[in-house]
Amino acid sequence: MNNLLTLICLVASIAGIYFLARLIIAAIRKQPKSLYLKNLALSFVVVIIASVGVYQTQTPEQIAARQAKIDSEQKAETEKKLAEQKAAEEKKKREEEWATKEKAEAEKVAELKAELERRKPEIEAAKKQAEQEAAEKRKIAEAQRKQKEILKESSTGWNLETTDTSNDGTNLLKASGLVKKYPDYVHEAEANWINAEDAMKKPWEYYGKVVNLSGRIYSIKQLPPGNSAVKFFGKNCYDAMLAVGDTYDPVAISMIIVGDSAYVSENSIVNVKGYIYGHAALVNRMGGEARGLSFVGFQE
Repeated sequence: MNNLLTLICLVASIAGIYFLARLIIAAIRKQPKSLYLKNLALSFVVVIIASVGVYQTQTPEQIAARQAKIDSEQKAETEKKLAEQKAAEEKKKREEEWATKEKAEAEKVAELKAELERRKPEIEAAKKQAEQEAAEKRKIAEAQRKQKEILKESSTGWNLETTDTSNDGTNLLKASGLVKKYPDYVHEAEANWINAEDAMKKPWEYYGKVVNLSGRIYSIKQLPPGNSAVKFFGKNCYDAMLAVGDTYDPVAISMIIVGDSAYVSENSIVNVKGYIYGHAALVNRMGGEARGLSFVGFQE
């Protein structure tokens, strides 16, 4: 019975669609519509009656199954809405958390900038100090490099065959060249105070080494502008004798000093710094020949 009513409902629905189409065509063509309208109404009445009959003739199992289907669809719809709501809430929560995180990061960045600004003088001072230290290290490294260069240059080029400077000018030229080329080094070198008597015995052991000497100066002679030493150094020079060591039997040192003798007094005690470059042939007080040391450098 249920199947028959369902078939009647289907046929009536098809007839209703047909009469509706005919009604539309009649309206377009301006033909009489009463017959189609009545048939259309009759078809819908049949559909409604058949539908009610189908529903009324359903078994309890069918009604239960239909209700279960409706409940399942409603449940699925409800679950879908709940899932969408939950997803929306989670999205909102994530957005809020992200906004909170961004705000916290922005505050942290602002704090760091403020701290950086507050410590800017300290940082600048540290930077300046680091630059100064780096410059000082470069200066020291350059001084060490230059010192090695000077020491290497100072250790070669000496005449070791003879110590007589009156007949050979090699060592005079070598020592004078070092004084002229490296005056700052000669002034600043950590030179030893040497024993003049030891230097008299073996002057070659002191070649290329900056030495300190102290004694009584005498026979001071300012050299004229045309003198070869003045021309070589391009500065005022004077030669003098220096008595070093024992008061009654000192070691005599013949010196060429780069500088002016205006403020140097005869028989005063002076300190000199420079290079020994050999033996000097001297005349003693009795008019006889004597030997001393040859020296070129600066009065300290």
